[in-house]
Order: sequence, then structure tokens, then C-alpha cells
Amino acid sequence: MDDIWSNDVWDLMSRTFPDDDNGSRIVLTSRLRGVAMHADPDSPPHEVSLLNADDSWKLLSEKVFGAQQVCPDELEDIGKQVAQRCQGLPLALLVVAGHLFKIGRTLESWKDVAKSVSKVVVNESDSCLGVLAMSYNYLPNHLKPCFLYMGVFPEDSDVNIESLINLWVSEGFLWEELVGRDCLEDLVSRNLIMVRNRRFNGEWKTCGVHDLVRDLILREAEKEKFLQVTKDPSAKMIHVRRYSFHSSIYQDDCLESSSSDHLTRTLHFFCSLGSKQVPLMACFKLLRVLAVVQYGFEEFPLVITKLLHLRYLQLGYCDDPHCSLSELYNLQIFIVRSLGHNPPTIHKTIWRMKHLRHLQVSHSIFLPKIPSKLQNLEGLSCLSMSSCTFELFSAIPNLKTLTLHGRQKDCQASLKRLTLSYTFLPWEDMANIVKLPKLEVLKIKNYGFYGDWKAGSVNFPMLQRLVLRTCIYLQEIPKDFGEIYTLESIELYNYRRSAANSVNEIQEQESMGNDCLNVLIDDLEELIMQVNGMRCACDDSQAMRPLATC
Repeated sequence: MDDIWSNDVWDLMSRTFPDDDNGSRIVLTSRLRGVAMHADPDSPPHEVSLLNADDSWKLLSEKVFGAQQVCPDELEDIGKQVAQRCQGLPLALLVVAGHLFKIGRTLESWKDVAKSVSKVVVNESDSCLGVLAMSYNYLPNHLKPCFLYMGVFPEDSDVNIESLINLWVSEGFLWEELVGRDCLEDLVSRNLIMVRNRRFNGEWKTCGVHDLVRDLILREAEKEKFLQVTKDPSAKMIHVRRYSFHSSIYQDDCLESSSSDHLTRTLHFFCSLGSKQVPLMACFKLLRVLAVVQYGFEEFPLVITKLLHLRYLQLGYCDDPHCSLSELYNLQIFIVRSLGHNPPTIHKTIWRMKHLRHLQVSHSIFLPKIPSKLQNLEGLSCLSMSSCTFELFSAIPNLKTLTLHGRQKDCQASLKRLTLSYTFLPWEDMANIVKLPKLEVLKIKNYGFYGDWKAGSVNFPMLQRLVLRTCIYLQEIPKDFGEIYTLESIELYNYRRSAANSVNEIQEQESMGNDCLNVLIDDLEELIMQVNGMRCACDDSQAMRPLATC
């Protein structure tokens, strides 16, 4: 039974095939994992993966030349390039193979195909995109905008999942981030979105879509006036709610023609902007999302403070956000990278932004005197350690993720992830961190601590992952870490050999209670440097390797 789309269809058909214990089997295919699990809850479904490079070329070659013929030597290399650009999707390989079968078998003609594989596939819309369109048509209504939003990003992008869900929430597709995780899982189970990278514990980190799926997204998004993506500044603009610019925009280009459209809710710029284009942003009165990824502002563009409906603001490079930023009362996400080496100034008016959930600044920032609370703030980076006071953390009680830079001691009890970089703290100050009751991930980078580390399993009650990078003064990791039963992973980069030996000893202490500890040591980064008159040995004969897994 091929391509079953709903549980009801399976229930109806299964009545026709009673189980008489005679050894018969039914083979069921579906694009929906939920349907497969419903048909047989006791057996995990076989998930067909994308083809690797060798299998892709084998399929393409057989469809073009047949099983009995061999590809000419002069076409093999370019043929493998064509197969690779189909990205392992059998449907795309079959469509391209059909096109190659029809054209001349010359090197030049195959080179032309290699340059335009995506165009070849799109031109065969009836046999290719039409098949994929069924997956889109069967999507529940609440998932369709989430899926189409993947078209915002440039081709072959690895999209950070946390950022994607924040964008979904800011757009109003979802009410909260937790729902976003469920929506993403649903789209992945339908094989419309692919997980690209994972965290140490298997949690999804980045995602993306196949080029063919992206072509479907762009076609459906434009048809429904959901989104227009432009790579050509001279392209004709249509009236849609969202624009994504993938080429440089200057004073005579298309932004001006779209600025009169009062329906626009979203602008993404993965490109440069002309100085005359910035004032035009004031025309988009109902804008909710503004992401200027690459352009650098010499001064904070005050015109942005007139966009009172903004919920998501990302500025590629900008120094000193203006105090009038607080006029953006609805802002939930603010991301900015600093132009210079000096940290940007965050004004005390930031405390008026009651809906702010995430504040991300590339350089160390100092938060000013606290006149009120930010109850909704969950993510903060990079915060100067000199700002870390009991008064500050009392004003942001729901903080979950924090990146620190500089020197100081106190931390917020609600933290789940903590990164310390260039803090130069003595290990005695770790006493303020080991007590954090909810901390799951601790990263110490770039001279975060110095001296001898003393800790025990009575601390870090929920720690799952420990990452140490360039902690050159660290002689060893306390052996009591082997007793932290929640600990799943220790990673070591740029280290002393004595520190690596201590990690190995911890991993070997399975009898202490943690027999599922993964240890990862990067041999290529073992220190070759003079530290306090001691030269550290180096062995770069091996690459990164897991020393033990469970």
C-alpha cells in the first residue's frame, strides 16, 4: 500500500485484511511518520534516508545509460557532479536523469545541466514539484506558514532552530516557544524539513530544506502572497506580507517600490543596504520582524524606533543602541553585533521593555541601574561579569541562558546554560556556580578560570555537559565529577596533558555510579606553549576522537 496519508485510510483498509496468523505481511509506505506508527505501534518504521554520493551516481547512471551500458569516461566526472547536486533525493535524480537522456551526450551539454540542476527540476514541475506539493497540501493549516517561512533563508542555509522558533513566535504563527518545538518535530516527521546538526545530547541544533523542497516553498509562498524572495534588485515586486532580499539594495532599487505596501509584516536583508534605503523603513508601519543581517550602521537608525509593532529586531553591526529603543514596547527579540572593539552602551531605558525575551549582543555589555524587572527575559549574552549582582538577577528571575564576559562571581539560580569567557576567575569562585540547581550545560572558554579546581558531586545536581576550551592553567578536573550521575559528556580542547589524564581517569571510574559518560578530547589542540616555565608536550598524530561511549 503506497503513499497512505491518514490514519483513517489505514483503519479502513486494515479491516479488509484480518490477521489470521498465516504469516502474511502488508508493506505500507507513507510520508507521515505518525501514520506508520499508528499502523504498527510496536515496531519502529523503516525511515528511508537520502542517497549517498555513490548510490546517487549509480541511480543516475542506470536511468541514463541503462543497466547494461557504461557511462563514457569523459562524462563520468561531470555526471557525478550532477548527481551530487541532486542532494541525494531520488525524485530529483530521476527527473534530471530523464532530462539527460533526452539531450546530447556531450561534455558541454552535461556541464550546462550541472550549472542549472535546480532549474531543470523546476521545469519538470508536473512530475516533481507536483509530487512534493501533495505533502504541502496535506499539512494542517497551522503548519503551513511555519513551513513556508523556511523560504526566507538563503539556499543551503543551516538555520539555527532556536532563532527559527523565535521568528515563528514573533510572526504570530505560535503563542510560545514550546509549541514551536512540536511544530518543528511534525515538519521533520513529514520529511519536509531536515535536521542538519545536533547538540551533544542529540537535541536538534540546526535545520534546513532540500533545494527541491525550497523551490516548492518559493512557488507556494508567492502564489499565496506569503513571501517574495528576490536575488535581483531590478525584479518586479509583488504585494506580499514578507520580503527577503538576497542581493544588495541601493537607492534606486526595489525597496522603494514596496514601501507603499501597508500589508508588509516582515523584512529580511541578507545583503548590503544603500544609505537612502534606511529612511524608507519608516513606511512599513505594521512591521513585526526586521532582520538586517549584513549591513553595518555607523549610528543607530532612529527611524526603526517608529516601528512600534516590531517584535523581532536583528542588526548586523551597530554601536550603542539609542535610548529611544525602549519605544519599541512590543519588542521580544533584540540581536545586535558591535562594529568596534568597545562594548556597546545599553541605556537604562531597556528596563521599560517588558516583553523582551532575548537580548543578544556580540560584545560584553554592562546593564545599567535597575529601576524595575524584566520578568520575560530568558536569554542574555554577552553580559559583563561586573554586572552580575544579586540585584540584577533578582530583576530577571526567569533567565535560562546566560553568556558572561569579564570578572565577577554571582549567577542566577534559574540558569540552564552558562558560558564563561575571558573571565580570569580563580577556581575558588566556582563555588557560586556549582550550586546552581538547574544548570545543565557549562562551558568555560578562553582563560575563564585559573588555579586548581576543587569540586564534588554534591554540586552541579543537574549538570549534563561540561566543555573546557583553552583553560591552560587547569592541571586536572576533580575526580568527584565521576559521581555526578546526570553528567553525560566532558569535552576538552586546548589543554594540558595532566587535565586530559584526569578526564580519562574519571571515565574509567564506572563503579562510582556514572557508567554512561562520553569523553571527547581534541588531540590536535593539545597545548604547545610555555606556561609558567613548563613546556607542554604535544601529539598531533591523531584527530578528534571519542575516547569512550556508552
